[in-house]
Amino acid sequence: MLTDLIYSRIKQKPQAKYIVDKSTPIPFFGCVHSARIATLSLNPSKNEFLAKNGSLLPHYNKRLEDLESLNVNSFEEFTDTHVDRIYKSCLGYFSKPGANPYNIWFSRMESLIKASLNMSYYDGSCCHLDIVQWATNPVWRGIPNESIQEMLEADLPFLKKLISNSQIELILINGKTTLNEFKKLFGDNIVSSEDFVLSINQNPANRLKMQHGKLIIDRKEVFYVGWNLYRQQAIKQIHVDCLINAIKAHSTKLGLV
Repeated sequence: MLTDLIYSRIKQKPQAKYIVDKSTPIPFFGCVHSARIATLSLNPSKNEFLAKNGSLLPHYNKRLEDLESLNVNSFEEFTDTHVDRIYKSCLGYFSKPGANPYNIWFSRMESLIKASLNMSYYDGSCCHLDIVQWATNPVWRGIPNESIQEMLEADLPFLKKLISNSQIELILINGKTTLNEFKKLFGDNIVSSEDFVLSINQNPANRLKMQHGKLIIDRKEVFYVGWNLYRQQAIKQIHVDCLINAIKAHSTKLGLV
């Protein structure tokens, strides 16, 4: 059922104006079928498809399938074979021969997951999800709010169905913007939550704050942990250590590790 759900999502024609030209949807990164942990962000980076000069990544460096690699000009040309190739490129994002993950983003999350949960993107115990499954250009903060709402309305139902039909037990939410959007979009599903300040700093903007809670989606219980400081930025090691210990303690308490 999960595979059918993903195939249906890939076949869904794009409605948004700001998606990366010639890109394809990314319903997940990694082995979504076996993952018990998922990291969550707003939407994929444009760098999943584009080189620094703004052109599509060359064939030998592609991370995922795009319209160029599929040898089609538009989504109207998609066949079941094209859909299957997109699905398999997402499934093998970390593990396929010649895999080229966007490690500027994923390496820091991988180290956090490994240290706190002894899980990994690379062994299939963790996958990555996005609230919106399209890479955009410009990035999120450069898109008009009306278009953002259109993308959220189009993609959120799939995300909820994917979570409820998967083995995912814990969602890790990286950064204040994603956490705030998550709480707003999943408000009706959140049945409990608790906030913590993990480290004190004279500047309130540099304080590490965390929230954990529980969701119920289609009668399935899923736990979440989110924090305000974006892991991909140069946050202090003391904050990283606090975060690792907090995730480890919370997950142990829930019996997830």
